[in-house]
Amino acid sequence: MRAIAVTQPGQVSVVEIAAPAPGPYQALVRTEAACLCNATDGKLISGHFPGVDTYPLILGHESAGIVQSVGDKVRAFKIGERAIGGLVFSFNEPAYASGWGGFCEYTLVNDHDAMVADGVADEEHGWFECYEIQRPVPADIPLAEAVMLCTWREVYAGFDDFNLRPGNDVLIFGSGPVGLSFAKFGTLLGLKSIGVVDPNPDKRAK
Repeated sequence: MRAIAVTQPGQVSVVEIAAPAPGPYQALVRTEAACLCNATDGKLISGHFPGVDTYPLILGHESAGIVQSVGDKVRAFKIGERAIGGLVFSFNEPAYASGWGGFCEYTLVNDHDAMVADGVADEEHGWFECYEIQRPVPADIPLAEAVMLCTWREVYAGFDDFNLRPGNDVLIFGSGPVGLSFAKFGTLLGLKSIGVVDPNPDKRAK
């Protein structure tokens, strides 16, 4: 399969690697769309992501795609349906490390709820916290909005990270997709005064 690799800091290439094989609680997903995260992916490309110094690595953590096959203990994901949050943590080719691996032609999603129900949602059984946000997508949500769910879940979680509560005032630096999402969620969640600043004059004009 094709994948996007940072071969060394500052150099990005399309490479051919073997597709992952799903385990019992995993589904194989064919990627339809993937978003570039300016913060995480940008730092991985430049070689400045904290704690990451192994290259080459495979990029990506915001994607949506169609389920191709499922492991025998999967209940949440169905073949032919859409899923978000596919990742690949390990590759058959030892040369490649994982920068979350979402920019692959095929990724894996994990059935967190099934692992919880079966009592195996722990480190011993390979569980990671990010499995909680790998989810099926209802059929009435189009692809462009489905892939944005990856961004929106992180923005929504940020309100707890920053301890933002109804009535708070907030100033958002940056008016890209993340900044605008913070502004919209802030409105919906009852923040009092929401300001947005941006160094880009075209964005300020909007």
